[in-house]
Amino acid sequence: MTCALLAHLSANDNLVYWLGNWRPRNGIALGICFVVDPVGAGITTLCSLITLTALVFSTQYFESAGALYHVLVLIFLAAMCGFSLPGDAFNMFVFFELMSASAFALCGYKTEECESLQGAANFAVTNTIGGFLVLNGIALLYARTGALNLAQIAESLGSNIDNLIICAFLLTTAGFLVKAAIVPFHFWLADAHAVARRRYAFFFLA
Repeated sequence: MTCALLAHLSANDNLVYWLGNWRPRNGIALGICFVVDPVGAGITTLCSLITLTALVFSTQYFESAGALYHVLVLIFLAAMCGFSLPGDAFNMFVFFELMSASAFALCGYKTEECESLQGAANFAVTNTIGGFLVLNGIALLYARTGALNLAQIAESLGSNIDNLIICAFLLTTAGFLVKAAIVPFHFWLADAHAVARRRYAFFFLA
């Protein structure tokens, strides 16, 4: 409901919220901000609906789903919403890693089953490598622009694209492709998705 309301409110103009009221000074953004636009708010609304469906559907797979399962799913949802709305690259990375951490735990939720642990381990190792690539790409962008805020990065770069920026783009893209299991970076998906699909309703993992 809240995400849908944000999508409606941001239809005419983007909503920008600076945490702690740390607004830009002299064109330099040091604070953390969230930018709500129709696309980002629409994605959060979709994620919320899918998560609600998964929670309802998962009742068919558990005699009594424990509190840990519900907490992990809600953390996963919060991370997806945070990833869809950040105004700076580093916090986008932080939320994506939070989403990955909860996904690792959900994939290996049934610790008494070897398949679950194997799928979670494969998932964790490959996605950690992907996260390392993304972090290095963001670090290169920061080295070139001195900024993490996405709008400030865009303003600093303009049309000046050099080899360092291309390398940062390739690293970041490769990392996100690994995490999204896009061909040919989908080698981890078989174990993780098979376990999730067979055992419980964590079908939004893919």
